[in-house]
Amino acid sequence: TCGPAGNEDCCRSLLVPGGAFARSYDGVDFLDSSSQATVSDFYLDRYEVTVGRLRAFVDAGLGTRARPPGDGSGAHPQIVGSGWSSTWNPRLPPDSATLTAAMKCDPAYQTWTDTAGPNENKPVNCLDWYTAFAFCAWDGGRLPTEAEWNYAAAGGGEQRYYPWSSP
Repeated sequence: TCGPAGNEDCCRSLLVPGGAFARSYDGVDFLDSSSQATVSDFYLDRYEVTVGRLRAFVDAGLGTRARPPGDGSGAHPQIVGSGWSSTWNPRLPPDSATLTAAMKCDPAYQTWTDTAGPNENKPVNCLDWYTAFAFCAWDGGRLPTEAEWNYAAAGGGEQRYYPWSSP
């Protein structure tokens, strides 16, 4: 469970109404607003993927070369050829032990632990793009495109500063 009271579904996705925005414009460091982009409506998880959600994926032996996603899974419904490609299988760790070792980044920041514990509801970090894609495909979703992610981070058409900007 997620949320301030711990009573919300961590897997809940919300509709993000599409619209137009100035791509890569943050109002601080990137001031060129000439790169306009338009995104269609899309769904984005309300919460970041937690350690506990990823643990279910890892415990099932998924996200490895031995058990990669199926070709085409995790595709964007409007972008042909955007699903998993078996040519990416070599980019996945060979086994679960290698996968969990890769998630042990700087100890000051890593949230993954080898056994379930107090970090289960924390956002998982230290994942590479291929593992994140494999997880999303397994979870019945997909990664957002860069434009969708930037649009959501900017508050859509409100064009707010990115949370990671330095205003």
